Amino acid sequence: MNHIDFLGFVNPQEVDISCAPIRKEYQNLRPDDIVPLFLTFKRASGLSPRTQNDYRKTLSLFFYRFPDALDLPRERTMEFLSSYENPSTYNIHFAYLKVFWDWTAREGYFRGDRHPLDGLKKRKPRGRIVQLEEREVFKLLQQPDKTRYTCETRFFRATCSQI
Repeated sequence: MNHIDFLGFVNPQEVDISCAPIRKEYQNLRPDDIVPLFLTFKRASGLSPRTQNDYRKTLSLFFYRFPDALDLPRERTMEFLSSYENPSTYNIHFAYLKVFWDWTAREGYFRGDRHPLDGLKKRKPRGRIVQLEEREVFKLLQQPDKTRYTCETRFFRATCSQI
């Protein structure tokens, strides 16, 4: 089945983008060529300046550590992500790199035979337990303006009266 339209472009809805071949004219592109194009695309998509900056920082760090990542996308992406133990940090880098690699595949810049994040999942953040003294809990419960919230209920009164 032919997945190329009359202008010679691959229709991404008809092709598995995880293995779309790189177009011949893009084989010599480097990260300095592709990252600005990606950031321009994200800016045109209406992304907030803060998120654009986060993408720029993540991709700059990634390609600084692994300048050959366009040639070895899966290996370098796994090396990069494996350096993060904190699930929150891992997950944000995972998300930014996923969007970047998806875009490179759609645009025909992708050089791998398999999506770099294929088989990897986001990590589940560890639960956070905070221990408070009884007086700290009481102080926190006294903070809400009880005249403005509908939580002036039997539960709220019962909780406060037990302390």
